[in-house]
Amino acid sequence: MMVYAGYEFQQTYAQLAGIEPRPKPAKSRCAASRSQSSDEGQNREVVVELNWDVPADDVVLVDLWMSSASLESQKFIKDFAPKRAVLNEYLQFVPHYHVFSMESSQDYKELCSDVTGRFCAEDPDVSGSVTGRDVLMEDVRQLCIHELTAITTDKRRKSSSMPIPLAVRQKLPFFSSQWWQYASILLDECPVDGKTSDRAFGPECSARVMRQVGIDVEKVEECVAETKEQKLEAQFVNTAWSPRALRINGWRYSGSMDAEVVTRAVCVGFTTTPEPCKYLAEPVNPFDQEPKTDYGISFSQMIEAIVATGFLVTCVMYCYKRSLTRQVHTALREEVMLEVQAEMSRYKRLEM
Repeated sequence: MMVYAGYEFQQTYAQLAGIEPRPKPAKSRCAASRSQSSDEGQNREVVVELNWDVPADDVVLVDLWMSSASLESQKFIKDFAPKRAVLNEYLQFVPHYHVFSMESSQDYKELCSDVTGRFCAEDPDVSGSVTGRDVLMEDVRQLCIHELTAITTDKRRKSSSMPIPLAVRQKLPFFSSQWWQYASILLDECPVDGKTSDRAFGPECSARVMRQVGIDVEKVEECVAETKEQKLEAQFVNTAWSPRALRINGWRYSGSMDAEVVTRAVCVGFTTTPEPCKYLAEPVNPFDQEPKTDYGISFSQMIEAIVATGFLVTCVMYCYKRSLTRQVHTALREEVMLEVQAEMSRYKRLEM
C-alpha cells in the first residue's frame, strides 16, 4: 500500500473503529514519487504528495538571505522576479545579506569592513581582486536601493481594475521594481572576474547599472555614507541558518532554491489563494516527462559496423596485394632485362 503521510492507514483504522475519518490535508508539498502497483492484473501509477505546513496569512512574507556577489542568488532573483511582480499586492519581499564577524586578531585578508572584524562577508573569488569588503559595500548599496525605491503596491495598481480583498488592502506590501531589475542584471553587467573597472564588480560598474535602470546614484551614495554601519549591524544580528536561506511567513524553507518550487510554496502560504497562484503554482505532473533519448548504438548497428569494417579491410588488403604483386613483377622484369643486356654485351666482346 502506498502511504500518504499516514493518511491511508488513518482512514482504514477509522473505518474499522466506526470513527469518522480525519479530513485529508488540504495543502500539498511539491514532492512526488512515482511507483508501479498491480491492480487486477494491470499496472497503475501512484503519486504520493507530502504536506507543506506553511503558516497562512493574507499577505505572504518572504525573507531571502543572500550575497550580492553570489551567482546562485542572482539566478534565483532573475527567475523569481516575474512571479513576484505578478503576485504584486499579495507578497511582501524582504532582502537580507549574509554578514558575519571575526576576531580582530585574526588575519581576515580584507574580508571585513575594517580592522575590528565586526562586519565581514565571503570573498567571492578568493585570490581575485574582489574582497569581502567590496561585497559588504555592494550589500549596503542594494539595501539602500530597496529602501529608497520601494513603494506600496497600491500606487502601482491604480490603473488596474482587479479587485483586491479588504484584508489584503489593509496591509499592502512594498515593491521595488528598480531593485529587482538591478539585482537581476548586476553580475551579468559587472562580473566578479571583470577586466575593467566599468565592467567589473565594484562601485563604478554599480553606478553604471543603477543609471541604466533609472536609480538616482547620488541618493544611493548618500544613503550608503549615512547608514552603512546601521544597515550592516541590522544584517549581522538578523542572520539565518545558512548564507543562502529563505523563510515564508517565518517558516523555514528547506527545499531547492528553484523559482518554480518556491512559488508553489509561497502560494500555499495564503489564507485565501489569490488568482495569480492558480496558474503560477500549477501542479507538476511527474509522469509528463520528455521521452528519453537513446545514446550509443544498438546490437544490429554494431554488427553492421563490424561487417562494413571487415569488408573495407578486405578491399584494402586486396588492393595492397595487387599493388605489391605488380611491383614484384616489374622489378623481376627489369632485373631479367638487365641480365640479358649484360649477356649480350659479353657475347659481342667475345665475337670481337
